[in-house]
Amino acid sequence: MLVTLYTSRVILQVLGIDDFGLYGAVAGVVGMLIFLNGALSTGTSRFLTFELGTGDFEKLKKTFSTLLSVHIILAIVIVILAETVGLWFVYHKLSIPADRMDAALWTYHISVFATFILIMQVPYSASVISHEKMNIFAYASIVDVVLKLCIVYLLSVGNMDKLILYALLMCVVSIGMGLFYMLYCISHFKETRYTFMFDKNIFKSVAGFSAWSLISGLAIALNTQGTVILTNIFFGPAVVKNIFKSVAGFSAWSLISGLAIALNTQGTVILTNIFFGPAVVTARAISVQVNSAANQFVSNFRTAVNPQIVKQFAAEDYGESKKLLLNSTKFSFFLMLLLGLPIILLAEPILHIWLEEVPEYAVIFVQLIIIQSLFSVFDTSFYTALFTKGRLRENALISPLLGFIQFPVIYLLFKKGYSPIVMSYAGIIVYALLGLVIKPVLICKIVNYTFRDITSVFMPCLKVCIVAVPIPVLVHYYLNKSLINYFAVCVVSAICVLTAVYYLGINRQMRHKIMSVIKDKIRNVNKQI
Repeated sequence: MLVTLYTSRVILQVLGIDDFGLYGAVAGVVGMLIFLNGALSTGTSRFLTFELGTGDFEKLKKTFSTLLSVHIILAIVIVILAETVGLWFVYHKLSIPADRMDAALWTYHISVFATFILIMQVPYSASVISHEKMNIFAYASIVDVVLKLCIVYLLSVGNMDKLILYALLMCVVSIGMGLFYMLYCISHFKETRYTFMFDKNIFKSVAGFSAWSLISGLAIALNTQGTVILTNIFFGPAVVKNIFKSVAGFSAWSLISGLAIALNTQGTVILTNIFFGPAVVTARAISVQVNSAANQFVSNFRTAVNPQIVKQFAAEDYGESKKLLLNSTKFSFFLMLLLGLPIILLAEPILHIWLEEVPEYAVIFVQLIIIQSLFSVFDTSFYTALFTKGRLRENALISPLLGFIQFPVIYLLFKKGYSPIVMSYAGIIVYALLGLVIKPVLICKIVNYTFRDITSVFMPCLKVCIVAVPIPVLVHYYLNKSLINYFAVCVVSAICVLTAVYYLGINRQMRHKIMSVIKDKIRNVNKQI
């Protein structure tokens, strides 16, 4: 999180506003072409994990080889489209200064090649997660972020064109990570030793599952990369910088609910730019980056737990699959509250430390978007039940519908002179509906969850909030503004949340397990001493 926030700031300074926006627009053309890969990635992860759960090795091997064959074909098709239709679009439609055209073209070709590697990597990285090799996933993530930190240094000392160098270094990182995942999988998982195969039945199953993701994937492509490209055409690369930062901040979110998210970010960014100017857009983009960094913790937790939920379901152990999903939903919320509460309370000093100048509305945007994320935890967690069942149709239709409703409502409110803060309130309402109403109804109807199952999640989370929040708020309100007192607020917040979770958020059996683990650790330390 710290490295991501640091590198995003430095890269913007090194490239400058125009080149940073130009990179986002050029890469956006490629991004428009890979929405198919996003939908297929969802199906790849689910089916590999499901076949692992069934224990049928031959079916697993056929599934992997078929999926990799599909990704190879898709990668080739996308490269052809990118180097023909996409290249024409770059030449004739994007707003690129004449003196930067050569750099933009080099950046475009490099981005196309990096995309090719990214698509080829998907089945291998999905296999690592399906096998629950979370230590490998963690090491790879750490290496990835360290390499991107090295990019910051090389950009500052390199003597070639900064834009081209940035694209080239990002491509090298993609190649390195792709080779790592491929070599690790081939040496550890027998089913990933590829032989050309295209099983029509497997492909039909994956395609049917991915079809509903494709609807949202296309919407995301149009509302993210599409808005970046349109903004470049009409306003130039300087404005694209703000759009690109929002896109990057929300890239970790679920594909299926992507249209609602896209319209709440990229669409509202454009509206905000039209009605309030770039300063407010920048404030919104900053809040998205802070929220994205905090959400990464919850996202990684769900990455670790989701394969077990799918495997248990595949093995027809429906009770344990349900139990794990409900418990992991609570833990996801508690983790987000643990991280989010001090951010809400200390948004102003955090932003002043991170940025030299804090734009107007940035503080309130950060506070409200963290509250929104607390509701979105239920949305993304309950979605796993639908993902496991393989029924995405209803959710893929409802989430984009809310996005379509939200967008014109925000437009009308802006038109009537309301503050830009209303778009944050609209986001909170949408995610509250998705997480507290729509997703619970869907999983009760489709996956045979009960009202009692849902309340077993909501009630502990509500109790923890009621008990844990007031004391840190009072401490923050009455203490003077100083670095020591800010630290005190963080400590008090953590103690209150953890204490409330221990006594109100988990049952007696779980408390007993936690205490047993702690006692075992202390006992082992004493033996070593």
